[in-house]
Amino acid sequence: MTRTRLFITMVLLTVLLTTRAQSVVSGVVLDRQTGRTLANVSVTAEGGKAHTVTNEEGRFVLKTPQMPKYVQLSHISYKTRRQPLMEGQTENLRILMTSSTVELSEVIISPDNPQKIVQSAIERIEENYPKKSELVRCFYRETARHGSRFISIAEAVTEMYKSGYDKDPNWDAVAILKGRRLMSMKAKDTLGVKIQGGPVLPLMVDVAKNRDYV
Repeated sequence: MTRTRLFITMVLLTVLLTTRAQSVVSGVVLDRQTGRTLANVSVTAEGGKAHTVTNEEGRFVLKTPQMPKYVQLSHISYKTRRQPLMEGQTENLRILMTSSTVELSEVIISPDNPQKIVQSAIERIEENYPKKSELVRCFYRETARHGSRFISIAEAVTEMYKSGYDKDPNWDAVAILKGRRLMSMKAKDTLGVKIQGGPVLPLMVDVAKNRDYV
């Protein structure tokens, strides 16, 4: 066997072993009451070893080094659910989530000068907002549609450095750890809108720091 053939054989064996070492959990998440699919549901494997979110159609694919005993699903306004997994029954799952009602305390609304309210909020930024800096891991997704068809999808895992509110917004930053972008445009598409989002958008819309936006 030549060196080239031996090298190719070793690469194929490595890929095969790596593929076998991964366990795949996939399925769709739906609202128990309405049956509609749920997008942006957080799906985490046992022990937090792997994490993903559902797409616009409520579907997810989660790859883990070892088969987890369960996956945990969470979504705003829904009860967190722990879905047990059985050997050989981890793909094309149909998971139902139950909505959760959150009762808010009474709010009294009275007329006032809106400019005065905004000015009062600005004056209390140092009192109401933390001065401690934070580094958080985030998931970013941005989509564009033409009718019912997706023509652009961008996704990324990012790390966001959020400095304290006693510092200038120029201290804030976002790093993309892993990302992808899928384009599916056709010649007949006449989309004339320039997407102005991106992973840094949450930093830009923080009006407590970017007061020029107010």
